[in-house]
Amino acid sequence: ILEVGGGVSRILKHLAPSYECWNIDKLEGLGNGPKELKNPPYSLVRDYMGNFNSKLSNNYFDLVFSISALEHVPQDDLTLFDRIIDDINRVLKPSGYSLHLFDVIFTSHGFWTNKFVYRIFERIQTINQYIPFDKVVKDPDLYCISEAAFNKTWAHTKEKKIYQNHRPSSLNILWTKGMPANPDNVISKQKKTQIVSICSNIQTTTILSGAKTEWATSRTFFIVTPCLNAANTIDQTIQSVISQAGNFSIRYHVQDGGSTDGTIDKLKEWKGAAWQSYVQCQSVEFTWSSSPDQGMYDAIIKGFDSMNIAPSEFMAWINGDDILLPDTLVTITRIAAEHPEIQWIGSHTHNIDQNGKTMTSRPNPTPTAIIREGLCDGRYYHWYHLQQEGTFFKKSLWFRAKHVLRGYSLAGDWALWREFARHAEYYQFDKPLGAFRKRDGQLSMARRDKYNAEIEATLPMKQRDEAFQRLYAQRDMLPANVIRICNPGGKIIVEKEYKGVQEMFDKFWKKNSKGERA
Repeated sequence: ILEVGGGVSRILKHLAPSYECWNIDKLEGLGNGPKELKNPPYSLVRDYMGNFNSKLSNNYFDLVFSISALEHVPQDDLTLFDRIIDDINRVLKPSGYSLHLFDVIFTSHGFWTNKFVYRIFERIQTINQYIPFDKVVKDPDLYCISEAAFNKTWAHTKEKKIYQNHRPSSLNILWTKGMPANPDNVISKQKKTQIVSICSNIQTTTILSGAKTEWATSRTFFIVTPCLNAANTIDQTIQSVISQAGNFSIRYHVQDGGSTDGTIDKLKEWKGAAWQSYVQCQSVEFTWSSSPDQGMYDAIIKGFDSMNIAPSEFMAWINGDDILLPDTLVTITRIAAEHPEIQWIGSHTHNIDQNGKTMTSRPNPTPTAIIREGLCDGRYYHWYHLQQEGTFFKKSLWFRAKHVLRGYSLAGDWALWREFARHAEYYQFDKPLGAFRKRDGQLSMARRDKYNAEIEATLPMKQRDEAFQRLYAQRDMLPANVIRICNPGGKIIVEKEYKGVQEMFDKFWKKNSKGERA
């Protein structure tokens, strides 16, 4: 839910415990609004609607609304009116609702409302029809603010503190994204002529109607590599990404944490012309930056935040000593084209040694319910870790879950997958997509105890054991024993009695019963 110009929003405060809430307000005090907010229980974007702020993702919100906010838009700026309308429709999901409450002041001489009202009825096929205000004022069921409320909340804003001369009411306008353009007969030609006359000196532009966006023409993959002192392996990681072949583009960013071992020199070489000969897709845009950070997950967030990513595009991160396997991106491209409902996909566990030789490669059939309960913890009697290398997810899912990474130094991927599983189904490809390199001195191997401690602090072992026992008892029922397997060119297979899942349930149950530990 997004409120436009919400200020200190009582509506969002009420809804925040049950919904993901956002407020876009520059907090400049307009219309008696606030200039600061202290710890609001919702996400705040300090900007105006119509500026196409990248913090508000395309096609993301189920509802965009405003209450007595849009009437403060400058009166005669038709271009601004269109920008606000287009920006609202940009962030709305298809069929999402847009509801806006405009103040209308009835006076002894007529009425007043912002001309923005007329532009909305002209541009948008609204659910409620336009009715001329000279007819509205004659309606016996017209309700206005009470005199007591006027004197308390409105009188100080008027030079003449007389209720009879300023009777505020509310015009509510509702539409859904995807409704057709407004037909000529909805708002009268007389009214349209009046609007054109008012705005005759303003050049109009439509920002989104018929316009092409940078992601509309073909799929682009957005990939980040966080690294620190990875001089021995960073070349192989970068090459594995930019050499992917297929009908797609790659936006690739390396976020370095301040390396001192020669990694920076290698990144400078890659930023030059060295990578051009490896490109086998439509295009590659490669960037890097280096600055101190608060750890790997902070670097990942910084990297993705530096990119302009559409909600429907796939993202991934690949650490500075790991690799993507050949044909990974073309595989995801085909799956995404055939099954646009997929938001999150991973694959087999695949490990390589310091020389790139395969050490282990095994399927890891994992129901979404197992991930949601936090059981992919790598313990000897729970489930295997989900392999992050070769895991892809859409921006819309990342946007809803990335906040959980804060506070983790090692187990952030476990927390992120768990949050993903609250919002989307996990799909699996039946071959490896990425490879994890095992080498001496890496954090994930040398600091396993701290990794486990971070999980324990979030979700104690007792709770995970209870969840495993509950799912084991339900293993013959949905959703505990369902996985979704993807094969390009074929249908998604949903199998209740998948043999691999049953075998893993039985294997880990035996170990759990014995109380064995990793």
